[in-house]
Amino acid sequence: MRNTKQRPGRMLAALGAAVCLVLLVCDWRLWAVNRLDADMASEQVLAELLSREGGILSENWYYSTELRVVNTQLVMAPLFRVFSNWHTVRVAGSCLLIGIYLAAWFFFARQARLRDAGLFGAGLLVLPFSALYRQYVLEGLYYIPHIAISFACLGCVLLFLRAGRGGRWAGAAGFCLLSFAAALGGPRQLFILQIPLTLAVLLLCWLDGGRKAGTLQEMMRKSLASPCGGLVALCLAADVAALGGYVVNAKVLSGIYHFQDQGYVAFTGLNLERLQWFVNAVLASFGWQQGKLFSLSTLFNLTAVALIVFCCVFSVRLVRGRDRYPLAHRLVGAFFLMGLLCFALLYGLTNSGHSDRYLLPLAVLMIPLLEIALADCVPLHRKDARLAVTSLAAVLLLRTGMDYREAAAAPNENLATAQFLVDNGYENGYASFWDGNIMTELTDGRIHVWTLTPNSVPELRPWLQPTGHLDAPPQGKVFFVISKWEAYGERQPTTPELAAAMPEEALIYEDDAHKIYGFESDEAMRAACGFGPFGA
Repeated sequence: MRNTKQRPGRMLAALGAAVCLVLLVCDWRLWAVNRLDADMASEQVLAELLSREGGILSENWYYSTELRVVNTQLVMAPLFRVFSNWHTVRVAGSCLLIGIYLAAWFFFARQARLRDAGLFGAGLLVLPFSALYRQYVLEGLYYIPHIAISFACLGCVLLFLRAGRGGRWAGAAGFCLLSFAAALGGPRQLFILQIPLTLAVLLLCWLDGGRKAGTLQEMMRKSLASPCGGLVALCLAADVAALGGYVVNAKVLSGIYHFQDQGYVAFTGLNLERLQWFVNAVLASFGWQQGKLFSLSTLFNLTAVALIVFCCVFSVRLVRGRDRYPLAHRLVGAFFLMGLLCFALLYGLTNSGHSDRYLLPLAVLMIPLLEIALADCVPLHRKDARLAVTSLAAVLLLRTGMDYREAAAAPNENLATAQFLVDNGYENGYASFWDGNIMTELTDGRIHVWTLTPNSVPELRPWLQPTGHLDAPPQGKVFFVISKWEAYGERQPTTPELAAAMPEEALIYEDDAHKIYGFESDEAMRAACGFGPFGA
């Protein structure tokens, strides 16, 4: 009888998730090119390079802030051996990666005993609840590996907690192996998973056992004897595995591959400006956006604030609700709170690099928290539960519709530029990082671009491009793309001196966004512009 009553709700949740997924696939198929950016294109250029080299890592590529080990190229690179069209590779790879993402979610949802097997949450995972989530998870795909590994590791922890002896060993092995593999790319997973989860387990141990102890020894004994005590050794073992992976990254892989070392991170004094950035980053990760007061931005921003308040308040309620909530659900709440604390300390007390998108793995935890809250609404057809679910769904669907409409109405400004170069027989040349790899993807790899850092001379940037670009200049006739303006605040305009050096008689194309200058060779370009020889 119970299954019969649950069936309509489960079918509705499955239908909603399917609709959200179809909308996302349509976005990829129809409008992904419109919002293609430099980072997205760089990942594809790397994947195509790896498909030719036949490996999962390349010594012939300048990576960015971390080494891509367990990352999107494991899916994208093999697809380049099947398809020659880069857009087809992007759409097919996105489908496969979102499938992995949802598989990790469903594994976690099953172990956490979430209502309707996590179908409601699956629908939310494929909705662009924030601009950052849309750009860096659903379209850019960069954060799918990080978040999927986090869900899989949480599932392994809960499997260890619930299963018999065989399942416990499987959960422990999975958690440790994933922790080691993720840390091979750099220390990111330590901060978004290992440290917060270990602190969450210790917090629950103390609350459930050691809080009322009279001595330190008694506190430790009672904490380890608590229901969560069995997870302490598991988390410490996974931490050791993750540290081992990071040691391999820092001591071995850094000597072979080209990527930015994180060894510069150091403690500083309390920095209130960075804490202010942290608060703004939390808001942006949950969906806060700039806009006029009397517009839909107000609705979206109020929703973002409400979600943040809900996550904080409900997480505290979970952590303190030993008699009401199962340990698996309380662990999710503690994990969110400790993640919030860790990020605040990391950015408030160190000089670590920061970006709003770094908090996305934390913001995604609102989805299991919402699932747990729904399960707490018994019966589910209570008016307050129905109102909350309906209101949230309406706001997110409205935001999704607006987001997809904007994608459809905003063609990529590099399309015409790239097509002109192909039509006129150009294959090699220079452009800023923000344009170069985009044109390579838009032309299915027919254009090879040496990407520049802003300077008064064409200085090549050792960042997300083949290492060979810094060893030899472009061959044959050469193009030079000058951007008139940059669309995002973090992007720097082309240096005026560089643009001024271009002779007007070499101008071969101009539109609202770019100018293209053509030369017979790299040497001819440098002679005409007064630049020194390549590599000087």
